[in-house]
Amino acid sequence: MCSIVSRLKRWLMTLLGEFGMTAGDFGNVGKARYAVPDMWTMGEVYARLIKNVSGEDDVVESLLAVYTSS
Repeated sequence: MCSIVSRLKRWLMTLLGEFGMTAGDFGNVGKARYAVPDMWTMGEVYARLIKNVSGEDDVVESLLAVYTSS
């Protein structure tokens, strides 16, 4: 397990260097003007969207349509 953590840290440091990012505190949820939805709330939103999009279509096609839309 330790080697996985080590490899992950190296990979993250490489990404930070490639994109010119600096280390910092990005926990700005508390500063948001609106409530930030949690994982469950977003899951409910996606579930409703998939139901609305699917109709009689194939479920796989509906999932792809929802997750690849912009």
